[in-house]
Amino acid sequence: MNECLTQIILLNCVNSGQSLIHSVPIIAQASLVAILHLLIGTEVGSALVEEIAIKFEELYLQQKSMECSNLLILLTHFYNFQVVHCVLIYDLIKILLNRFKELDLELLLLLLKNCGFQLRSDDPSALKEIVLIVQKQVTDHGIDISETKKSKEEGDEDQKNFNFRARFLIQMIFDLKNNKVKNNHGEDSPVVRLKKIMKGYLSKRGNPSESPLRVPWKDLLDSKEKGKWWITGSAWAGGGALTSPTPSKSSSTSFDATLMAMARSQRMNTDVRRNIFCILMSSDDYLDAFEKIQKLNLQNKQEREIISVLLHCCAQEKSYNPYYFHLATKFCTYNKNYRFTIQFLLWDKFKMLSTLSLRGIGNLASLTANLIANHSLTLGALKIVEFHKLDSHSVLFIRLLFTTLLTEYDESVLIACLEKILSAKDPQTIVGLKEGICHFMIQEELHQSNSTSSKNPEKAKLYLKRIRLVRKALEKSIRQEVFI
Repeated sequence: MNECLTQIILLNCVNSGQSLIHSVPIIAQASLVAILHLLIGTEVGSALVEEIAIKFEELYLQQKSMECSNLLILLTHFYNFQVVHCVLIYDLIKILLNRFKELDLELLLLLLKNCGFQLRSDDPSALKEIVLIVQKQVTDHGIDISETKKSKEEGDEDQKNFNFRARFLIQMIFDLKNNKVKNNHGEDSPVVRLKKIMKGYLSKRGNPSESPLRVPWKDLLDSKEKGKWWITGSAWAGGGALTSPTPSKSSSTSFDATLMAMARSQRMNTDVRRNIFCILMSSDDYLDAFEKIQKLNLQNKQEREIISVLLHCCAQEKSYNPYYFHLATKFCTYNKNYRFTIQFLLWDKFKMLSTLSLRGIGNLASLTANLIANHSLTLGALKIVEFHKLDSHSVLFIRLLFTTLLTEYDESVLIACLEKILSAKDPQTIVGLKEGICHFMIQEELHQSNSTSSKNPEKAKLYLKRIRLVRKALEKSIRQEVFI
């Protein structure tokens, strides 16, 4: 797919025979690649960016201005849609400034016009280095930046055009540095409209996240000889870790091919998810897994993927594995925001219990019960459950959850868990939760009382005793609220 997509887009840029500077279809193509980059992984965007870099240098040597401009426009839109990082764009700017030929000036003006505002927003400090390069080139070429358009200059027409473009470029860079440049992409621009469409489309698919490609221009050109460190599992023979920008951990970690194949079979469709999955499967214990995941240096929405993959793996185990409980607890202890992440993702699981196997339901029920028992979650995590409308899968989940909570922990632990919702004031959702759990306990008490056979009579007896304890506590709390 990568090869086919790359060929079609490059043919459109190079062989179209026309300038694509104001082309809306090329913006749409860039947004498509951005979506695939997020949904499938960095291998989609990186393959195309690599070919763009190689083709750009080839056409530059042939001094084909229009074709280079088309490729540059595509690259700037990749940046606008966050397929590539500003590091790559700044790298290209430095290369063009160091060459400082007429074609370089033309390309630089085009680049800054399309993404200069965003560049300053992403990394204003990098502009200082750009300004230093510009000042050096001004001195070396003897360009007087104080001259105006109407001034008379000696020399041929080409030199006049070059000097004019150089002054215009220098003024644009200084305006960028001083924040005097307005955003070229207004609310009604195709780029902004497509960003809104992308956001709506991706929100329906869980808002997948993937880091923009943080690759130096030279590494793209040398990829066939030295390898592609930015793609998970690829070899790298560069040996230049100290001189090249460090790749993000989410895309540079390599794992055994068998493990990577397993990750793909489990539909780990991004590099971040695959890395987390491979760490979970290959770590010595939960502490080892926690440390390795921390070294991925995930940002913002990417951290959500840790819990998402953890819950997925837990549900897929042949039997409940406490490893996932200890790891989830470790993350909750490390940062309380993970508690909310676990709760929200469990709510998503509650809504799709009918799609899970009985094994998966049992594993998630045990995990949830243990997280409630150690106070990483509260019984409030069940507030979205409609206890009066439970289907067979939901009944099984709730029953297994309470079986674990009521029989595998001391009574003091159970009372402490209850106290958190019994002492909660006001919120109608908590009142509804109390009534829902109480209703379930009444039904479960009847079911257990009428049951004549049990593989473990002692456990069944304890379960029934604790059911009555919970029911009475909830009924008392509900009665008190009625009379308040």
